[in-house]
Amino acid sequence: MGHPAGIEFKDPAAISMTGVTVDRRKRLVTVTGNGITLDGYDFSVDGGWGVVVEGDDATIQNCNFLVGGNRNQPVLAAVSSSNVRVAYCTIDGHNEPNVGGLIESRGSGTLTVQYCWLKNAGGDMVQMHNGGRAAGLVLQYNLIQNAGMAPGAHGDYTEFIDGPFTVTVEYNTTAQSGGTSQGFMVEPDIGSNAGRIISGEIGNNTLTGAVNAFTGVTVADIVNAFTVRDNYFDPSRTSSGLAFGGPIRGGPNDNSAKSIYVRNVNMLTGAIVQDVKTNGISRR
Repeated sequence: MGHPAGIEFKDPAAISMTGVTVDRRKRLVTVTGNGITLDGYDFSVDGGWGVVVEGDDATIQNCNFLVGGNRNQPVLAAVSSSNVRVAYCTIDGHNEPNVGGLIESRGSGTLTVQYCWLKNAGGDMVQMHNGGRAAGLVLQYNLIQNAGMAPGAHGDYTEFIDGPFTVTVEYNTTAQSGGTSQGFMVEPDIGSNAGRIISGEIGNNTLTGAVNAFTGVTVADIVNAFTVRDNYFDPSRTSSGLAFGGPIRGGPNDNSAKSIYVRNVNMLTGAIVQDVKTNGISRR
């Protein structure tokens, strides 16, 4: 995970390509064109650069980010964007309290984050703030380490607001030491207004560290089905273990046929944590 070892990074201040603008004073790179790839840049220099994507089908890969004195959010997919991919990047939030999420999506389409090392977020790791636009998150093969590290913060590895969303979170490894955080939260309600989860899966992840719970899914928001399966978790430093449980935030035997928990393994005991089924329906 993270950027390739030994890579010879390029200076973002020297970027010169059609569809990309560079603000050297604010240390911001804005992608306005479609199909743009930013490959192999060191965005950690000069107090930390940020990338704002306004176009479609952008890729940011093999890059290094560090939030510094400029307090720039590393990656922001703006309202006008769709289908953004971030891959093989190291993104270090440096525990900065003024950056809410290391990667934030406000657009439509799918945000894909793969093979990245996301660490030391002052608040959240990945935020889906799409304002009612249909959007998806694919979060795969990442190392996710230390969210909610700023004093008084309440971090999440994933934060969803509104919807409708489709969600795939799989083959990630998490580690948490210090801070105050939760794991993969798919809870898109806005106060008393319900969010919408069209469908989703949290599967084949290895979950460790000091968090409140590794997963949370708002049961009433699920339209089709949401599956939490084949995860390996160490509950020794959590207050709730794999899931918060109960009929609202979800967990094994939460009385919903749309909320499916199967073959999750407690790494301390070897116990399988899953629904108990009666006639195909989850029963408390």
